[in-house]
Amino acid sequence: MSALGTLGGNALKLRCPLEVCHNTVVTAPSGGYTAGQLLAVGDQYLTGVVYKDAAEGEDAVLIYKARRVVVPCVVVTSGSFDVGNRVFYDVADAEVNESASGNHLCGVVMVAPAVGAEEVEIELDGTMGYLTT
Repeated sequence: MSALGTLGGNALKLRCPLEVCHNTVVTAPSGGYTAGQLLAVGDQYLTGVVYKDAAEGEDAVLIYKARRVVVPCVVVTSGSFDVGNRVFYDVADAEVNESASGNHLCGVVMVAPAVGAEEVEIELDGTMGYLTT
């Protein structure tokens, strides 16, 4: 059984079956992790969503590939986050935006959010952060 089969999180907004997600286990730092939190690990090139709350020193499951998941984003403006647009993880703000400058490619918009929204549904591929745009 995968790590996903034994855990669960309330704040995670996963829109696909767990069985099709890819994950890894990381150790939670000081302050821990919260389910649904978007973050980058290692050399900041692996981006994922935390599956379940984890206190400092605990193992945390990081989903780095998901067909559909809702993640935090910059405030949506008119004409931004259209279906099919690439999204990039902004390490400093712990959210996605559409700017490649200084950020890591991590997915594609699957559902266009409403203007003013601060979340977007994407296909997450957190292994793409090393790619150039």
